[in-house]
Amino acid sequence: MSIRSEVLDLLHGRPGRTVPWFGDLSYYYFSLQRQDKLEKKHQGPEGEKRFYADFGVGIYLYTPDVFSIHYSPKVKYTEVKTADRITWRYDTPVGWIESVQDYVSAQFCFAYSRHFVRTIDDLRVMRYVFENARYSQNYEAYRTYDRLWGEDGIGFAMGVASMAPMQKLLSRWAGVETTVALSQDHPEELERTFAVIEQSQEPLVEVLAGCPAEVVILPENLASQVVGESFFRRFNMPYYRKIVERLHAAGKKVAIHIDGGLRPCLGLLAACGFDIAEAVTPAPFGDLPVEELRKVSGPRIVIWGGLPGGLFSRNYSDEYFEQFVLNVLRQADDRFVLGVADQVPPDAVPARIGRVRELVDSHPRNPGKEASW
Repeated sequence: MSIRSEVLDLLHGRPGRTVPWFGDLSYYYFSLQRQDKLEKKHQGPEGEKRFYADFGVGIYLYTPDVFSIHYSPKVKYTEVKTADRITWRYDTPVGWIESVQDYVSAQFCFAYSRHFVRTIDDLRVMRYVFENARYSQNYEAYRTYDRLWGEDGIGFAMGVASMAPMQKLLSRWAGVETTVALSQDHPEELERTFAVIEQSQEPLVEVLAGCPAEVVILPENLASQVVGESFFRRFNMPYYRKIVERLHAAGKKVAIHIDGGLRPCLGLLAACGFDIAEAVTPAPFGDLPVEELRKVSGPRIVIWGGLPGGLFSRNYSDEYFEQFVLNVLRQADDRFVLGVADQVPPDAVPARIGRVRELVDSHPRNPGKEASW
C-alpha cells in the first residue's frame, strides 16, 4: 500500500495495518540549503520529493497555494526579499503599514522584528487593506505538485495564514501584546476589523471549497497559551464552525495546525467540526502526555503528530528517541497519523528520520487502541 493510500484510507474510516507516517522536513531542508549542504539530487521540486522518499517520510505540506491574492488599485503592495530580511508593505490612502522578518542565523529561520499593526491607526490601515483584497483560484499550480508527489504524499490545500481574524492578529499581523492591548482599549474597532476580515475572506473560502485537494488545512499556528480559552471561544470558535461547515458541504476533510500548548484548545477542536488536529506536540515538549491526547481530543478527531521536532536533535540520546517513538506507536489508535510536531530541526540526526520508518513498519497499529467512529 502506498503512503498516500494509507492516509486516505484512514481518513475515510479504513485504517490499515500500520500507522501512516508523514513529517514536515522543510525546516531541516531549508537549513541544508542555507549551508550549501543539500545534495544535488535533492534540489528542486523533484529533488525535494526524493528527499522525503529517501527518508521514507510522507510529504503533505507546501504545495503552491490554491489561491492568489490581489488588491484594488487603491492599495500598493510591495515585498522585498534579501538573504537576511523580508519586508512586506502596504501603502493606502489612509496610511501605510509594514512588517519585517530578519534572518536568525543560529536558528536558520526568519523572525518578526516588526509587525504590521502596532497602533490603532495601523489597525485601521489593515482594515482598509482587507476591504480591498481580492482572491482568485490557482488550482493548476497545486495540481502540478500533487501529481509530482503521487503516491509518496498527499497535497493539503492551505488557507491564508491565519484564517480566523483573532488568530491572524495574534500570530501574524500584530503579535500578542498589541492584540491584547487593542482588545482592552479599542474593542469596538477590533471587532469591526474582524467583521471586515471575515467578509473579505468569503471568496477565499469559496476557492478552498472548490479546490481539487481532499484535505484543506487552516494554518492557524494555534497555541493555547497564546490565544487562551476566552478568546478562542468568543472569536475563533464561531468562525471555525462556519468555515468548516462550508468546507464539509464541499466534501473536504478539514485540518487545523495546532503547534503549541494543547490545553484547552485541543479539546475544543472537535466541537468546531475539525477532522484533523495537525502538528500535535505531546509532553515533555508540550503540555499533554501522549497517553492523554485521545482522552482530551475526543474520539472522532484525527490526531496528526506525536513526535516533537526536538526529539530528532542531538540533545537527546538515541535510546530516548527510540523509546519515545515506540511509546507513541503503542498509543496510536485507528485515528492517528504519526507526524512531526512541528518540524524536524536543523540540528537533526539524519539517521533518526529514517529510523522512524523502520519502527513504523515493524510495529503494526495496536488493534486494541481503536477509537470510536
